[in-house]
Amino acid sequence: MSAAEGGPAGTTHVTAGAAPGLLIGGTDSAPGRGPEGLVYDNTGRVLYRAGDTTGTTVVAFKGSPVLADRSPYGGWRLTNTHGEQVGRVPAPYLNTADHLSTDTQGTKALITGSAWATVDLSATGGAKDAKVLAGVVREVELSSGKTLFEWNSLGSETARVPVQDSLTPAAADYLGVNAASYAPDGTILVSGGGTGSVYKLAQATGTFDWILGGKRDQFGLAGTSAAPAHPIDARMDENGALSFLDAGNGGSGARSVTYAVDGNAKKAQRTWNWAPATPVTGLLTGGNQVLPNGNRLLTFGEQGKVVEVAADGDVVFENQAAAGVHVSRTERVTWKTAPTEEPYLGYDGLARLDSKTATMRLRWNGQTELVSWQVRSGQDKDHLDKVFTLPAVDTAVNLEIPLAPSDAAFTVTGLDKDGASLPVGTTPVTYLDVLSGGVARLADPASMGVATSFPYRIGEGWVRDYTQGLAYTTGGTAPTGEVSAIAGAVATEYRKYGGPDGFLGPPVATMRVHPDGGRSVKLRNFAYIAWSPATGAHLIASVMSQSWDTYWNSHMGLPGVISGDPTTFIGYPKGEQQSDPYGTGCYQEFTKATMYAKGCSLVNGNRAFPVFEPVLGKWNSMKEEGRRVLGYPNFAPYQGGMDFERGIITYSDETGAHAVFGGILAVAWKGDNVFIGAPTTDELPAGDGIGRVQHFQHASIYWSPSSGAGTVHGGIRDKWLALGGVRSFLGYPTSGEVYVGFDPIATFNQFQRGVVFWTAGTGAHEVHGGIWALWSHTPAEQAYYGYPTTDEMPTPDGRGAYQLFERSGMYWTPQTGAHEVHGGIRDAWVAAGAERGRLGYPTSNEYSPADGLRRSDFEHGYIEWSAATGQTRTVVR
Repeated sequence: MSAAEGGPAGTTHVTAGAAPGLLIGGTDSAPGRGPEGLVYDNTGRVLYRAGDTTGTTVVAFKGSPVLADRSPYGGWRLTNTHGEQVGRVPAPYLNTADHLSTDTQGTKALITGSAWATVDLSATGGAKDAKVLAGVVREVELSSGKTLFEWNSLGSETARVPVQDSLTPAAADYLGVNAASYAPDGTILVSGGGTGSVYKLAQATGTFDWILGGKRDQFGLAGTSAAPAHPIDARMDENGALSFLDAGNGGSGARSVTYAVDGNAKKAQRTWNWAPATPVTGLLTGGNQVLPNGNRLLTFGEQGKVVEVAADGDVVFENQAAAGVHVSRTERVTWKTAPTEEPYLGYDGLARLDSKTATMRLRWNGQTELVSWQVRSGQDKDHLDKVFTLPAVDTAVNLEIPLAPSDAAFTVTGLDKDGASLPVGTTPVTYLDVLSGGVARLADPASMGVATSFPYRIGEGWVRDYTQGLAYTTGGTAPTGEVSAIAGAVATEYRKYGGPDGFLGPPVATMRVHPDGGRSVKLRNFAYIAWSPATGAHLIASVMSQSWDTYWNSHMGLPGVISGDPTTFIGYPKGEQQSDPYGTGCYQEFTKATMYAKGCSLVNGNRAFPVFEPVLGKWNSMKEEGRRVLGYPNFAPYQGGMDFERGIITYSDETGAHAVFGGILAVAWKGDNVFIGAPTTDELPAGDGIGRVQHFQHASIYWSPSSGAGTVHGGIRDKWLALGGVRSFLGYPTSGEVYVGFDPIATFNQFQRGVVFWTAGTGAHEVHGGIWALWSHTPAEQAYYGYPTTDEMPTPDGRGAYQLFERSGMYWTPQTGAHEVHGGIRDAWVAAGAERGRLGYPTSNEYSPADGLRRSDFEHGYIEWSAATGQTRTVVR
């Protein structure tokens, strides 16, 4: 029974007589690849590829078998049966390092190579300073890399191989050392193809125990057909049988030979000789392995051919590498590798959408039990129901999986010959594209349902439809960006507006799940779609969308509310954006507020703000007047109220909601609003048909076109109202209550035609007209006269008016004007009948006509007062 087929390692032919085990060797410069080492089976199926190596072999390392891969740059890396690097064998200071072998325990290794040397070849017609390659064998300790022994063919005194021993004297590599191995007694067998010799080298003495073949043959084989011509890969078994590949020379072809060697007696007898029917010539590399069943595995290096020959000479296995491939040396070994990492799955992300297939690359390097790949695909990681298998023909394979629109995920498992899953043999679940991968990462991927389409191009991005939603991402030839997934009623509403291709534009984030279970999605063109069970799904567009989310994340200051989610403050839309029936703006109702903007578009800094109850109720109750007078909100609500374009509405549980605007607002909100308190009424008529008034918790503010706004409160307000308020002779207040500049215990309000003073001792009294002009002439005089203790009153004779102050009295007539009288002079004047006496009304204030005298003039005389005597003198004219 036989079979022949082509595999990655070349064309193979095998019969039932082949020995068990895998084939391990090295190739140089395989077509389309760099140099690599291979492990393959009898069918040519490659199970392991060691990249960047010129040879692979199995050696022992610390008691266990390992793969040794030779680096083109020198030395070997050692890999265990799990594919893990466990050591390195360096080869410093060698021009080449060609072959590695170890003792059976894996404690020591032999390295063969070469090193440049200068020799005098003038006696044989060569150069006096000719450059040749000396053969080198180095014995090292594997655990440390320490050199235990080194032999140089031109540097050794006791085991020197002169250049004259070469059978090809013109070759620089005159000795052609191609292998070294341990003999059963621990000495070293050196294969010298250039001299046609096998050397048995003793480390202890540094000398040759014997030389077989070549010009210095010690066994009498020279010149006979039994003599080797070009030995390669010499090895000796426990019985002294020496086997190697004899590459021949000249017209002779390569052959496999074995000699029974008696080193002590220097006797050698050829016991095996086999050559292929078609001669193989021109070899410099190769191998000769005697297998446990007696078969020989031969490598004809430059020919790229490996054959296994049974004891009867039949070829039971043959492998021919691809043309131009050089196989340096191959061995058959019982070898089993079980990687500890799962297979690698490379996937192109649906770059070829037109074919509706997923192209992937599977790789699991070194799994010797791998026979086939099982692929599972389906709608998600929990429903991989579609299954098919394919043979594992190499360490890596390209696979095209046919797809259905519902396919979203797949995984691959390595199977053994019985169809069982291999340990760590399953790849992670891979998703068809970034869209299905993004959906799979959702907290609730089932909310999207099952895919109903392959990804398709829309504008600058890609869309994949699902039974309950859609997924979107950006990308050029294939989906590559962040995934935005939209499901349920939000997706249905989104599709009503054209979806990613509509005027709302594509989503810029995955659908958001709010703390209460509602949903929303942000769209590129200044829009959201938001949904709750109570409201359904509605669009939030343009100016409304800008403020619904982004503003509240950073500017919300309502007490007792956790910032960061718009539904916490504003809620969900109850409908679409509407035109304001009372004005020129726009509004949209939400479950917890109504958003208003003075315009419907995002121009000139236009912005929407939420208006909460009871501010909303007060504003809307004003209807057209509210929009005309207050305008639209222009800042976020704050505790106790909200700002509008031309006014405010404040609220407290005690006072309710009231609007403040115009001139009254200018006074009430200058910074003394804490003193004034919250409004307790709306703006009201002042009572004269002209002005307006608004009452606050601690004051009232009056306004008229001629006076502006002024604040009154306390005793001053009571006095003013008792005098008639805005219809009194004082008119409207023109200021708030302020302290007298020189006396902080007194306050006053300025009115249109006078003032009202208040102190705790005097109470509140008005001052106006000429008397006010006199009293307010200078602060020093004010302090001297004191504060009014009465309002202005008519004099008994009806001619004028007077007003009493703490330390003075002031009198006024149209003819005399206003003048004060105080002290002793006033006492004398009153005693003389005051304004009804002979003197009449004062015509001057008190003054000093001379030192020590004070004087006041009257209509019909004057009164003087002496500081020296305290007496007065009255003069009547």
